[in-house]
Amino acid sequence: MKKNKIDKNFNNGLLHLTHGRYKEAIISFSECISLGHKVPEVYSARGIAFNDLGFYDDAIDNYSKAIQIDPYYIEAYCNLGVTLNHLRRYKDASIEFKKSIKLRPSFVTAYINLGISFQNLSMFDEALNQYDIALKLNPNIEMIHMQRGITFAALKKYNEAFISFDNAISLNPGYVEAYLNAGITFMAVKNTTEALAIYNQAISLNPNMARLYKLKSNALYELKRYEESISCVEQALKIDINLPGALGDLMLRKNSLFDWSGHDKLTHNIEEKIKKNIGVTQTFACLSFFNNPVLLKKAAEIETSEHVQIGKLKKYPHHQKIRLGFYSSDFKNHPIAQLTSEFFEKIDKSKFEIFAFSFGEASEKDPYRSRAIKAFNKFIDVLNLNDLEVMNISRGLEIDIAIDLNGLTAYCRTNIFALRVAPIQIQWLGFLGSMGSPFIDYIFADHALIPHEEREHYSEKIVYLPHYQPNDSKREISNKPFTRSDFGIPNDLFVFCCFNNIYKITPFIFNAWMNILKECPKSILWIAEENEVAQYNIKKEVILRGVEPSRIIFAKKIQLSEYLTRFKTADLFLDTFPYNAGTVASDALRMGLPLIALQGRTFSSRMSSSLLLAINMPELVTNSIEQYEKLAIKLYNERSEYIGIKRKIQEELPKSALFNIDRTTKSIENAFSLIYNRLKNDMPAEDLILDS
Repeated sequence: MKKNKIDKNFNNGLLHLTHGRYKEAIISFSECISLGHKVPEVYSARGIAFNDLGFYDDAIDNYSKAIQIDPYYIEAYCNLGVTLNHLRRYKDASIEFKKSIKLRPSFVTAYINLGISFQNLSMFDEALNQYDIALKLNPNIEMIHMQRGITFAALKKYNEAFISFDNAISLNPGYVEAYLNAGITFMAVKNTTEALAIYNQAISLNPNMARLYKLKSNALYELKRYEESISCVEQALKIDINLPGALGDLMLRKNSLFDWSGHDKLTHNIEEKIKKNIGVTQTFACLSFFNNPVLLKKAAEIETSEHVQIGKLKKYPHHQKIRLGFYSSDFKNHPIAQLTSEFFEKIDKSKFEIFAFSFGEASEKDPYRSRAIKAFNKFIDVLNLNDLEVMNISRGLEIDIAIDLNGLTAYCRTNIFALRVAPIQIQWLGFLGSMGSPFIDYIFADHALIPHEEREHYSEKIVYLPHYQPNDSKREISNKPFTRSDFGIPNDLFVFCCFNNIYKITPFIFNAWMNILKECPKSILWIAEENEVAQYNIKKEVILRGVEPSRIIFAKKIQLSEYLTRFKTADLFLDTFPYNAGTVASDALRMGLPLIALQGRTFSSRMSSSLLLAINMPELVTNSIEQYEKLAIKLYNERSEYIGIKRKIQEELPKSALFNIDRTTKSIENAFSLIYNRLKNDMPAEDLILDS
């Protein structure tokens, strides 16, 4: 009787497991155990149910009990490894798969999963070896071909990747995951049209896979089919509201079209998901919407936790010249290069050897690219190299200090730093906040950017410089005598402007701008031109706020030197919030244009106030939206006050820290020397103050 009851519960458990009824399966298997049927098969099966429910600790406990009862239970070792892979404990997982293989050298599943562990550890050659063994044992398993394709793509061996995906699809024409990964690879080789076609094929096979719609949305966005892109990511979220990155994509893309429908609900949802440790957004997307350093750090921690961290790298033998590696996608006509070009040229090459690791595309005729190639001791193009190759080159050169100029921004290669390319790793300029990661040791900032009361929201040690932003004194400025009529602006109006990227413009700051325009009747607002959908939507928003749409003028894209000169035709720059202007703000100040900053709590909401303090203009820094509006209206109404502000800027610029590239370079050199000395003397990283 008891045996019949045990058999019934066990069979019911297997049936529930087969049909995905995991909670019911656990109840049935637990009943078997309570009846004294404590055999490895029951524990292993219950472990599978716990694993599929995401209760990984319980799964591990059950697999361990199965192995304790039967040390030769091959499948239990393999299942344990799968759960450890889910927990990103890839090294531990690989040990379990190896145990399975030792007990059964023909166990194909173990080779596949061991390959996946190696893949996630960036041990790509080892992963391919496991897949090759699995293929010899059974060449007709489509998953092996797909995993080989993913590994080849990680190695940037794209032709081999496509062949592998094709092989997988030949074996199983309905294998959606193979189509999905082929699409990702087409995006990597900039064949967006083909990627879109592949995603459409995959969706026809499985219209309920959320990730496919998100990937399709990315392709549509690249093709400038913006409204379709938004619809697509909305479809993804209908299927899975917690889809990684999707809510952030939706928020940023809608903002880039000035589509503010559901804005408050969307930002609230993102905030709540981040608090629950759910990675629904890239951290970069949050910079434009949240004045909350706790939230931004949490988002960064979620994002960077995706990378497998190799741990500390031992220091190299003492180098006479400190070896600095700068890693960036932006050694080209880009704000990062516009800021740093002269800094790289001025670094004292008798004390430092500097190496550029470039992973961005650029024309050989690009003047900033040319300057970078000349400025560095060695300029290394690593665009087509995989992360492991970049790591090996860096370690081969014995880079002492690596500086990440991208952070968590577009085209970043964060995994390079997770792999550890240098004993000390610093983030600077590209990303405006904490990366929330143990593999970044320092962040360069100043006391305006990270005041004492916000220090706890940064995982990095902070190097406090006199000012964090270098500025190139060699910037070409056009002598073209622009007049307002050249831009369709009447001469008798006061010109407020903001040339920031439009995704930084939120309803919060836009409402303030409209209030200012209503209080300043003889004024216009001049903002950067974007796509036609955005321009239509912004005019609609202007009308809703009781302002004539003719008072919004769109600034067309022009040559960089002329863009700088154009600032002279405006009267007052109104900065965005909470994501301030950075390079654009220093461009405006360079040209003598007053700028009003609204200062918040985050790094990105304190950039323009940092710039203003660097030129001794604290009177242009505000701490509330009411102060911001009031100051703008005051400078419009009180001509003498406005002229006094302009005159003071002109007086302060020549003696300011902001445009003193020699002083900035020297302070950063001192920082590198202090950091290197601490490393050399086996001292831990700590906050450093060099702001005097």
